[in-house]
Amino acid sequence: MKRSDASTPKLERKAVEKNRRIHMKNLCSELSSLIPPEHPSRVALSQQDSFEQAADYIKKTEERIKELKRKRDSVMDVEGRNRDMSGGMMMGLRLPIVELSESGSILKVVMISGLDNNVMLSDIITVLEEGS
Repeated sequence: MKRSDASTPKLERKAVEKNRRIHMKNLCSELSSLIPPEHPSRVALSQQDSFEQAADYIKKTEERIKELKRKRDSVMDVEGRNRDMSGGMMMGLRLPIVELSESGSILKVVMISGLDNNVMLSDIITVLEEGS
């Protein structure tokens, strides 16, 4: 009788461990499925590679969020200064503001203009073409 009593807890531990492994495998699959397809290939990766890709994706997403927050704060600051205009004079800020950044063959243009400035996009494009 003692033998069967001793084997019962062992079987329970095995079942618990098997369920834990199945649960972990499902969680790993779910994590892998959350990595967007445009991120480097998710096909036939080991769990460690999947974890590394997920961590890399999370870090890049956090950096993107910080960048967007900085841009939002910058725009909000400009809007606040526009509201503080007195007699058409700005407090230390001249509009329009044009920011250029280049990444390989991509040129990113950010233009901030006040409501009363009539800057045409075609004018900006002409200036950019002349500068090339």
